[in-house]
Amino acid sequence: MPIYEYQCRACGEQFEYLLRSSSAEAQCPVCASPDLEHLISLSAFHSEGAIQANLSAQHRKVAAVRGDRQRAEHQQEHEHFEDPAHRKQGT
Repeated sequence: MPIYEYQCRACGEQFEYLLRSSSAEAQCPVCASPDLEHLISLSAFHSEGAIQANLSAQHRKVAAVRGDRQRAEHQQEHEHFEDPAHRKQGT
């Protein structure tokens, strides 16, 4: 399934379009114009090792974001349920 790059002649938007056998004809996602220029792009080739490395990197990013979110929620709960008298003393 090739991914093609297009530029809309009506509004100038550049976008990629995944072409499947069941896909409709490409049109601009911004203005819906079918008047498109097919751009020449570099071909991409991914080895199994590169795919696994990218997948592992994405998993690490997601895990870091999840951890940050959990720490923020935990801190928010502590701040919400903190004893007001304790807060005034500054300890």
